[in-house]
Amino acid sequence: MTYLQILFYVTAAGGGVVLGLIYFGGLWITINKVSDVRRPYLLLTASFLLRTALVLAGFYLLLLYNWIYLVLAMITFIVTRHLVIRRKGKSPDQLIYG
Repeated sequence: MTYLQILFYVTAAGGGVVLGLIYFGGLWITINKVSDVRRPYLLLTASFLLRTALVLAGFYLLLLYNWIYLVLAMITFIVTRHLVIRRKGKSPDQLIYG
């Protein structure tokens, strides 16, 4: 394994973190703003479409290079999700059971 390959793996993992921050950070911002707007359904819909389009485009670009980069990005995307939940809110189990 060359240094260039390691650099690409680290970059792909960092891309997953960035995509996770965009998606889940954007979701957190949207949820905090939903009570302040006149038409919350428009905000929720637009936010979902924009966040999803950005993340799918990022994953697609990584897939164009190599499927391993996509896998690394998806793993760090999920790890970022858990870190954002831990830092900004309750876990899904706490939301359901109290």
